[in-house]
Amino acid sequence: MRLAYFAGVLVDCQEASGERTVTFNNGYVVQEQLVSLDEDKCRLAYTVVNGDFTHHSASMQMLPSAGGVKFVWISDFLPHEATQRVEPLVEAGCQAIKRFLESL
Repeated sequence: MRLAYFAGVLVDCQEASGERTVTFNNGYVVQEQLVSLDEDKCRLAYTVVNGDFTHHSASMQMLPSAGGVKFVWISDFLPHEATQRVEPLVEAGCQAIKRFLESL
């Protein structure tokens, strides 16, 4: 994952053997495991394997659209109480990638 895509939201991303350690600008650190990567479809699926999730599954995909590119990020997780922590990070990530795509 390129940090430039999520500039201002991620401050570090270390990758090794299909796993990533991602550090957010608020200090929150997650360990992610790659589930699948389809470069032809511009799609990445991953799961968070640490923290207080009892379930986590997410995917990111870039799709062609009339206006250029549409970014789709789906994140399913339990417990629902994690929404207060996850939702602001997803929103900030979407805004960051929107800025990146608009800069191209």
